[in-house]
Order: sequence, then structure tokens, then C-alpha cells
Amino acid sequence: MFEPTKYHALYIIRNHVYTDLKVEYLMKEDPQAIWLALQQWYEQEKVVILPDATHEWNHFRIQDLKFVNEYNHVMHNLSSELKFCEKEPSNLEKIEKTLSTMLPTQMILQ
Repeated sequence: MFEPTKYHALYIIRNHVYTDLKVEYLMKEDPQAIWLALQQWYEQEKVVILPDATHEWNHFRIQDLKFVNEYNHVMHNLSSELKFCEKEPSNLEKIEKTLSTMLPTQMILQ
């Protein structure tokens, strides 16, 4: 790799990587090695996050929260976690989830 390009790539990676990971990869001089190590680290994170996010999605109900904006916040966070794991629910799945977890007294709103 051309030296100025290599150092520019190192500069960009080191300035945009999470602070805790910066220290871990500080001594590596090859941007490709850093990229592959980060890719492997994120793949391991997906394996850790996916079961918890899936479990939370399956047991998440609208009546568990007091306000609709809380529900929307939790729904957005869960969707983001699942998207990170490449299992993002579609808008239809989100709507079905909301409607299927409503109490019968709230069904009039449907």
C-alpha cells in the first residue's frame, strides 16, 4: 500500500473507532489488519447480542409500559439491535407485534 494512503487510512480508523478499542489496536501498523480485527470483533458482538435481542423481542408487550412513547423508544432500540445483527424486523412485523400485544380493551383503537 502506498505509504501516505496507508497512514491516512490508519488516521481515519483510529479517530473513528470506539475509545476502548483504540487502545487495543494502537500498535498495529497495517490498516487492513485493523479492519479485519474490527470485523471479527463485531461479528463476535453480533453472536452475543442476537439471543438477548431476540428473546426481548419475543417477550416485549405494549402493556408492559406506561406510555406509548416509552414503547416506541424500546421498539426502536430493539429494532436497532436486531438490525445490527442483520435480523431487522420489517414495518409489518412491528405493526403486527404492536397489535398482537395490545389488551382487548385497547382493541377499539385498531
